Amino acid sequence: MDDLMVLKELFSRATLNTMSGAKKKAFQYTLTAIFINLISGRQATQGQVGNIQLAYEIKESRLKKEQYVLWGNSIWKTVQDSLHKSNFKKPYDNELVNRIIAFTRERLSDIEKEEVSLFQTKQIKDILDYKKFTGQPAFNDNHWFELNIYKGVYPTIPEMIIFNDLKVHWNLYLELLAEQDEKNKQLSHQERFEMITDVKSRELRNKIGGMQRNLVFLAVTFVEACLYDFFYNIKLGNHEETEAVKGVLKEKKINDKQIVEKVIYKLYPEEVEKIKPHYANYKKILNYRDRYVHASPFMDESKHISQLQPLLQVTKSKTIEFLQYCYDFIRQIDDCLPDKYKMLFWMFDDEVNFHNEESLPLTNDQSRLSKISYYG
Repeated sequence: MDDLMVLKELFSRATLNTMSGAKKKAFQYTLTAIFINLISGRQATQGQVGNIQLAYEIKESRLKKEQYVLWGNSIWKTVQDSLHKSNFKKPYDNELVNRIIAFTRERLSDIEKEEVSLFQTKQIKDILDYKKFTGQPAFNDNHWFELNIYKGVYPTIPEMIIFNDLKVHWNLYLELLAEQDEKNKQLSHQERFEMITDVKSRELRNKIGGMQRNLVFLAVTFVEACLYDFFYNIKLGNHEETEAVKGVLKEKKINDKQIVEKVIYKLYPEEVEKIKPHYANYKKILNYRDRYVHASPFMDESKHISQLQPLLQVTKSKTIEFLQYCYDFIRQIDDCLPDKYKMLFWMFDDEVNFHNEESLPLTNDQSRLSKISYYG
């Protein structure tokens, strides 16, 4: 039986309904211990194996009430220490245990039906101080978390996902460039001709061209994701200082430019001059991205050129320049925002400089998963 089926069985109403009294309490306390490990990414550890074995042992046992009371008290003492260390909400009582079991049951059902379970942080705030648990005070009740059986509870921030995708493409792009540089070393005139006509070399050039266009697309998508997340947070936050943009917040449809010009500029007028140069660079890139999203053979009437022309102008230098423009634009805005509205609080990278042409890390060696020990 796989882990999902094991957990569903243990947390099911059918299983709990077979028990009562002190035995049921001891079993529920063990489920709480399982939950603490589950949300911390410790499902595959030795400790969790022991918890699950204990749960089955209690389930199948036939003991006197006094023995279950002693068993339950011993388990609960250990569980209370773990609840405190993991920043669970007090009081540590049967109501908390019942909320944990109901919440876990719902999440496991989602995973079985949809293969993924997403929930807003407000759904867990009566169980867990999610800001302390994640170490991120910028999270609020409107953010979305995922419960993954093996990775635990972690945030699903749109811009974080997009930026990681961008880094994946960037690293692959650098590998392709290195391969091309190796092939282009000290070519004779005939060898250059052969490079132009060679199938493998043409494939490599096509890969590089496709990667460049995708990187520009992802860079703009990253900016948009950051701006929309900021807009979403202030729209639902209902803070006093947003009164000046109340009308804009009520609009059902809004684009990235409107968020900058009608919200950020209005809320932080003293920061406009710092943001403007970066915003101007960003607007230049939008045309290239739009031509990719809405590729067509039509003429750009304002310039009397093919609308496909920008796609063919995305070179290595432009790609790197555009990536840096987008990153710098969001960095500048983020620097101007108060802590509760920060967009990049999740970012573990140091300052990113695409001009260095260096690969970017795809995992955070300071994350919870990076520090878990199998025996810990």
